[in-house]
Amino acid sequence: ADKNQKKKDAGRKQNEEKTGTKQKKKKEDRKGNKKGCKTKKKCSKLGGHTGYCANKCQDDEASILSKCKGKTCTCCYKLGGPPSARTSVGKSTPATASGKCKPKKKCKKNGGKCKKNCKGDQTEVPKGCKGGKKCKCCVGGTIRPITSSKKSCKPKKKCKKYGGKCKKNCKGDQTEVPKGCKGGKKCKCCVGGTIQPILSSKKSTPATTSGCCTPATTSGCCNPAYAKSLCQCC
Repeated sequence: ADKNQKKKDAGRKQNEEKTGTKQKKKKEDRKGNKKGCKTKKKCSKLGGHTGYCANKCQDDEASILSKCKGKTCTCCYKLGGPPSARTSVGKSTPATASGKCKPKKKCKKNGGKCKKNCKGDQTEVPKGCKGGKKCKCCVGGTIRPITSSKKSCKPKKKCKKYGGKCKKNCKGDQTEVPKGCKGGKKCKCCVGGTIQPILSSKKSTPATTSGCCTPATTSGCCNPAYAKSLCQCC
C-alpha cells in the first residue's frame, strides 16, 4: 500500500512539474512576444479583461487589430468571456458577435468577405455588409459594376433611328429624344446635334366615305351635297 502511495505521489509531482514548465513557457513566450507593443485600455477590457497587445496570439485566443500601439501588434484575448468583454460603447467586437457581420447580395456577387478592415490590395464595396460601420465588404482587386435587373435603361426604335444612346443625363451639345428609352424618368435618349422629324414608312390613306368627295373639285374640299358629318376632305 505504501509503495502504491509513493508511486501516486511521484506521478503527481511529475504532472505538476510538467504543467508548471508549460505555464512558465507560455508566460516567457508572451513576454518575448510583447516586445514593442503597448496595451491600450480598450484592448485590456476585451475577453473579460484578458486582453493584451502582442506580435502574435496563442492558439486558444482571438485577435483584433487597431487596438494596440505598434506596427506589428495585435490585441489578443480569451473568447467567451463575461459581459465585461464588451467594449465601452456597448457593442460586441466582431470576434464575440459571430453572425452579426453578414454580406449583402452585392458583396456576394463580387466574391467579397465581411471584415473590420480591408487590406491594402483590397477594394471596399460600399454598403456591402450588414453589421454597422465596422463591418466592411472587402474584395480582391477591382469591383465589377453590378447593374440592377429591375430597371434596365434600353433604347426604343425611335432612339435607334436617330442613332441615340440611353443615358442618365444628356450633355450640353446633345438633344433629348422624348420618350426614346425604356427604364423610367432617369433614362434618356441622347442624340448629337438637332433632331429631324422621322417620317413614317407607312402610307397614310385618307379616310373617305364613298361618294363623299367629288373629283370635279380641285380645292380638295368635300361635296357640299352630303351632310357635314359624313363628308371628309380628300
